Amino acid sequence: MQQQIHQPPATAHWFAVFSLFMGVTSLISAEFVPISLLTPIAKSLHITEGMAGQTVSAVGIFAVIASLFLSSVAKTTNRRTVLLIMSAMLIAANTLIAFAPNYILLLSGRCLLGLCVGSFWSLASAVTIQLVPEKEVSRALSIVYAGVSVATIISLPLTSYLGNIIGWRSIFLLTALLGVAAFICQFFTLPALPAQADSNFKQMLFLLKQPWVATGMLATIFSYGGYHIFFTYLRPFFATYPSPAS
Repeated sequence: MQQQIHQPPATAHWFAVFSLFMGVTSLISAEFVPISLLTPIAKSLHITEGMAGQTVSAVGIFAVIASLFLSSVAKTTNRRTVLLIMSAMLIAANTLIAFAPNYILLLSGRCLLGLCVGSFWSLASAVTIQLVPEKEVSRALSIVYAGVSVATIISLPLTSYLGNIIGWRSIFLLTALLGVAAFICQFFTLPALPAQADSNFKQMLFLLKQPWVATGMLATIFSYGGYHIFFTYLRPFFATYPSPAS
């Protein structure tokens, strides 16, 4: 029987925090994989690189949808259960992408991944706070979000290199295996986490009316949107316009 946590515990659940780090790492790795494999994906499925690039956009769009509606759909569901479902969906999405025979199924798998990304991100901070005493919250959050840096630094160059050796489909299978590792880690370490009081749309709209919130969100959108657009089409650009030295 899983231990239930209704308030910040007296002792930190560091293994559970690490399992969230694993979840973030696997999600971000899966999200960024097409950025370094856009050209081979396009050639394999006989589509343009622009169409292949929409697999990156699809994740972002469905992540936004999931983050907005998760609190309503899973209002009273134990957060441990929700996180395990998202990790299972991550595995299913990457497996579907790896075996996708056409563009439609590839895009469907990426949309499913977007639901995982948005749902996991909307819960990660709140769940982390439930896992450790108040004095350890900042440390725990830094561990969880370190998964973003680890995935970004490692996944892009590694998948680009391995993609030329084992193919882009095998890369997605490897990300599915990373998701399996995260799922197992979460299954054995996450305690039962009853749902806390969630925000509603009225509260979100109230926050958006605050100038500092709207300004911060706009800056974040331009920042993340800018580097996603830049990095997504960097490989096709250099393939089309090689440097004079090459």
